[in-house]
Parts: sequence; C-alpha cells; structure tokens
Amino acid sequence: FKAHGGLWIPCAGSVTPWMTHLGAEEYEPDAARFDAAANSAAAVDSSITAFSRYFGTYANAATFTPVQAKAAGFYPYAYGYTWEVMIDRAGVGTPVKHYAMGRLAVELAYVMPDHKTAYITDDGTNVVFAKFVADKPGDLSSGELFCARFTQTSSAGSAAADFQLSVAWVSMGKANDAELRSKVQSTLFTDIFETETPQGDGSCATAGYTAINSGDQGNQCLKLKSGMEKLASRFETRRYAAMLGCTAEGRKWEGITFDPTTRKLY
Repeated sequence: FKAHGGLWIPCAGSVTPWMTHLGAEEYEPDAARFDAAANSAAAVDSSITAFSRYFGTYANAATFTPVQAKAAGFYPYAYGYTWEVMIDRAGVGTPVKHYAMGRLAVELAYVMPDHKTAYITDDGTNVVFAKFVADKPGDLSSGELFCARFTQTSSAGSAAADFQLSVAWVSMGKANDAELRSKVQSTLFTDIFETETPQGDGSCATAGYTAINSGDQGNQCLKLKSGMEKLASRFETRRYAAMLGCTAEGRKWEGITFDPTTRKLY
C-alpha cells in the first residue's frame, strides 16, 4: 500500500464476483479536526500519532502536530476508502484504493451479481448507507455514488420487529479514482466547506448554512464552497450526504451481505 500512503485501520471485507478481495478502511481521520489543529499548532489525534510509525516516525503524542504529520507523509484524505486487491497467478498482490466509492468509516462493500452495484456500510454513530454504481462491470474505478434517504412507513413507536421504511437514493454525482487521487494531498477541509458554530438548539444562524449531525463530530453548520460538489461527495461523503438530506442516523453498520436466492440484503 506504499503508493497510497499505507493502509488505515483495515476492517471487514468481501470477495467480488470477479474474485478479488474488497477491503475497507474504517474510522477515517477527521480532516476538519486535523485542519483545526494545524491552525492552532495543537497536537493531532492519537490514532494519527500511532500511524506515523508506518512512515518511520516515532512521535511524541503530546506534541506531534499536523505540520509534522504531513512532513512524514500523512494526509487525512488519503484514508477511509474501499480498497481492492488483485492477486496474480504468481501470488503477487496489487492493491488499489477506490476513491470514487467515497470516504466513510467503511466496514464493508458488497458487489452485487450485476458486477456494477456495490452497497457500502459506514461504521460508527450517526452514519450513512451508500451505494456505488460502476460505469463498467468489473471495474470499480469510476462511477456514480448515492446516499440513502430513509422514510419510516410503520407507525411511530412501533416495535423493531414491525419497523418498516422506504428508501430513496440521492445521487452524489460521478467521479473516478485518478482525478480524486490527484487531489488527496492538496485538498483541505477548509477548501470544501465554510463553517460556523451551531446555535444552542443546533440550528445555524446564517442563511446558506446547513445544520447536520453526523459521525462523532456531532452538530455542525456547514456551507459548501462553490464548485466543491465532487470533492465533498468523495472526501467528505458522510457530511455531504447529511447536507443533501440523506439519513445520518445509522449506528454500527457492521457489514452487509446478499442472499441471491431470496434476493435480500442483510
């Protein structure tokens, strides 16, 4: 994984219909927090300090700053993706990170029998459910990303066994791995969003800002900067999905699988 800056917190995987390994990087580093630490000269999160050992840097957790992390080779938008490993007949593996499939706390992506559609689970609290549709069968390097908007159809307060909902898929646009990878090291959170502090009730004081509650960041007020739709959709997938009105109330999506006999996702 050297060409991609290493592998961040690998988690559950699956096997594609074309017999490659489809893995995951969960608990993606928070680029907003990383930027804020850089602006205040504060230390980075302990997980980033620990990861610095990959680059041969044995940092002091209390003083390791974003400037030092970048100098070592760490960039937050390099991590949090579905990745694929192809093994050739000689046993040599070639890993590829699929930036086009979006950046989440990816628990598992599962490719459907059409060889194009992949459902992606996001682990944590206040997380989303995503779907990726590749442009070409058997090639996950480019395609359209969607986030799920759930609408409860069973009565309020119904038991879990009776819970029902409808699902609408909101497009987050098309992208490809190559164009996104070229932006990983040069893009900051502040290039994508403007921010303001939410009011006491969680709302935003200024027109044009959207109040969301996603991930472990809690309530946020965000405004998308002009022309940043594509980078927001892939580098800040969960935040942008919430801004688009997709459901960000999931918790502990610990993977997904498909039964071709019953044609049901679990």
